[in-house]
Order: sequence, then structure tokens, then C-alpha cells
Amino acid sequence: MSRARLSHSGIPLNASPQTHDRVLAWFAARSRGRVLDCPAGHGALAHELAMLGYRVTAADLGQAGSSRSGLGRLRLDLNRPLPFADGTFEYVACVEGIEHLERPVDALREVRRVLVPGGRLVLTTPNVLHLGSRVRMLLTGFWSSAPHPFDASREATGLEHIMLLTYPMLMYFLARAGFAVEAVEASRVVRGSVPWAWLALPIAVTTRLVLRRPGERDWARALASRRLLFGHALLCVCRAA
Repeated sequence: MSRARLSHSGIPLNASPQTHDRVLAWFAARSRGRVLDCPAGHGALAHELAMLGYRVTAADLGQAGSSRSGLGRLRLDLNRPLPFADGTFEYVACVEGIEHLERPVDALREVRRVLVPGGRLVLTTPNVLHLGSRVRMLLTGFWSSAPHPFDASREATGLEHIMLLTYPMLMYFLARAGFAVEAVEASRVVRGSVPWAWLALPIAVTTRLVLRRPGERDWARALASRRLLFGHALLCVCRAA
């Protein structure tokens, strides 16, 4: 039986413990303010942000009411306009959420709208470009975070990874939504990528041969970087431009 993923407060996590801890560490080093945590899940991140002194609004696609953390939780669908005025929050945390959305660019634009100018979006999402996932895509046509076809005849739950974004597409969507990406980190190493480490060199060489136009060298370096070839999830810190 697999061990449940729990926060330090014993609340079930949306993300892996390593991803949760990285997000929390980022917030711990920042000035306190108003945070929208969506999707909040059982409220693990919201609870710990509140303990740090943030004013937290927790929201999720699930039923409104009290979360497992004891905080109130709004029912909110990121596929729809957000029920907040412009510039309501200094921060938005979207941990393991964007890959579940039908219209991620619309959601990012709404997040930009409810942030104050210069506010920060902290977003995490599965890294589909790690080596194990690339090999799976080559051999089966599916990324490792969504390894099987979806059944359109079944009602969607909101838990499906229907919009897995590669690093270049995620960066493009963030820019189109009005964000400047300040930092991109990766969480733990994916063990399934280690046996494919020998592919790192040919990937780096091929990527640099393909991305030769002016302005593309940074893309080539990023796509052949350790964080993309081996990282489990991406953590992006984005400023509302």
C-alpha cells in the first residue's frame, strides 16, 4: 500500500511533498499579503500559508464549506471568470491545477486580472519533458502524466490531466496572459528518467542544431537542462507585468 501524501500538518496534499515544500519555502521568504490558493484541495497549502501570516482565500472545484484545514473554502471553477475584483490579491498559488483546465490561457488571464500590478503567480505543473516521459511519448503517443486515452463517454471529474503543457507552450501561454516568468525550478528527480540519461547528450546536440535562429539559444539550453530532463514537476514564479 502506498503511503498517503500528507503535509506537515497531516492534511492530504494536492502535489508531491517535495513540490509542496518548495512552494511553501518560496512563500516563507516573501512579504505577507493576500493569497488566492486555487485549487486548494483539502487546504494543506492554505493552512500553512495562514500559519505564516498570509490572508488566504482557499478555493476549489469541490463543494464549498470548510476544508480539512478548518479554513473556509469557496467553490470555484478556474475554467470560468473569477468572482473577484481587479487587483484583489498580491499572490495566487496554482499548485497542480493548470493541467486540469479546458482553457488554460483564459484562466491565466483571469489570474492576471485579480493580481495587483507586480503581484506573483506561483504555479506548478507536471514536467512532461523529463526523459522517461519523452520515451513514453515516443513509444506510445502519451506522456507519463496521462498514459492512457480519456473516455469521452464518462463525465469529467476535473481530476483528469487534460491539458499537459510542455515547457515552451507553458512559457508562451504565460507571456500571452501578461506574465513575466522570473524563475523556473524543478522538484525531485524522476527515477524512471535515470536509465535514459544517456539520451541527454543527443537531445542537447539535436536541440541546438534545430534551434539555431537568433533568440533561440536560451530555449535550446532550457530544453536540454537537468531540470527538464529529470525533474518531476515545474515550479514557475511569474510576475504580473
